[in-house]
Amino acid sequence: MDFTYLWAEAVPIPAHALAALGALVLGAVQLAMPKGGRAHRWMGRLWVAMLGFVAASSFSFTSCGWSARGAPSTCCRC
Repeated sequence: MDFTYLWAEAVPIPAHALAALGALVLGAVQLAMPKGGRAHRWMGRLWVAMLGFVAASSFSFTSCGWSARGAPSTCCRC
């Protein structure tokens, strides 16, 4: 995979993508771990924080108009 296009984007977009990817990996690890241990709880808190960052950073994307479905379409190069 070539991530050069991702790194060339504005500041919140690479951070958003990395946090989402990290949360995806961490979620898979969480599902494989035994439930209730100290590490499981801390990783769960980290997972929640990462997804909170992903949600919050999504509001900083610029909108370039509305899509055909009626939802705002986001694009990086307006």
